[in-house]
Amino acid sequence: MKGEVYRSGESIYINKPKANKLAYTEYNEELFNILKSYTWTVKGEYLYSNKLKKYLHRYVMEFYYGKEAIDEANKKNFVVDHIDNNGFNCRVSNLCFIPNNLNKAKGLTFDKRRIEMKEDMTLTFYKDFSTGQF
Repeated sequence: MKGEVYRSGESIYINKPKANKLAYTEYNEELFNILKSYTWTVKGEYLYSNKLKKYLHRYVMEFYYGKEAIDEANKKNFVVDHIDNNGFNCRVSNLCFIPNNLNKAKGLTFDKRRIEMKEDMTLTFYKDFSTGQF
């Protein structure tokens, strides 16, 4: 069995077999070395580091966009959203900053309907990093 944090291809995986969870993000050598130096626990629908006092998805966004972007998002009451609603898919291409109220509204409307319709619908989001558009 592979270790808790390992690389496979172009992805970093964090395996939590007791919780039957596998989190992942894009491979970056620096990020990989950082992530494997911490212990990650399942906290609700996300991975969390007690030592960092951060969720994996927020740490990934901080790594790619900088602490200043996280601080600015917090000031404006923005949160990090998982586009596909999978809290263990921490690929930066699956994460975005959105207003907290929009995140809640999304969870109570579109996300709820999407779960109910999952057998009838397929939806794919793509983020163009050059424009920041989806």
